[in-house]
Amino acid sequence: MRSLLLAIGTIFHQVTTTSWVKNFGGQKIIQVDNDPTEIGKNYPVEVGIVGDAKAVLQDLLAEVKSILSKLPPPAIRELEERKKARQKEILALKGELKYYMEPERFSDAVPMKPQRVVREIREFLDKDAIVLADCGNNLAWVEKYYQALMPRGFIADGGHTAMGFSVAACIGAKLGALDRQVVDICGNACFTMLSKELNTASAYNIPVV
Repeated sequence: MRSLLLAIGTIFHQVTTTSWVKNFGGQKIIQVDNDPTEIGKNYPVEVGIVGDAKAVLQDLLAEVKSILSKLPPPAIRELEERKKARQKEILALKGELKYYMEPERFSDAVPMKPQRVVREIREFLDKDAIVLADCGNNLAWVEKYYQALMPRGFIADGGHTAMGFSVAACIGAKLGALDRQVVDICGNACFTMLSKELNTASAYNIPVV
């Protein structure tokens, strides 16, 4: 069975596709983005749709409902059975990946494995904490292993990865969500770029980590 990926508002950048591996995403890709220059930029697409994500999804849903309404009852029942089987497969896969069970996540190695560091950060923080990651290896580790459990729980400049942006951005995130923990995970070079923003956080008593 050929696989199809419906991609909404993603540019398939290097980190999320593991360095643009050729078999990422399936044999066919439908890409939706409001920027026409992003369509097919990193991966060849079967269908490219330029438009607002919400509007496109609404149109797709209406089209699917229209097609389904014309199917005979036996075909509908067959689709329902296939859907139930597929849902079971997806739930089983989510169960396997829920806690990212790679051995490195629980390793006692010294120095600590990045996978374990990210796991312990997740266990320590509140469920609605906001975590930012800067560019570089820290972004690769956090983006892959950190579990954002609430909306807007993870912020990264995935498209441009400007060095040091997170040092300033975490201050803004805290001002926008005073009741949530805000933690920035960045490397030494990124921190050096905008480390002077610590003066801003200190002067205005903005508690970020």
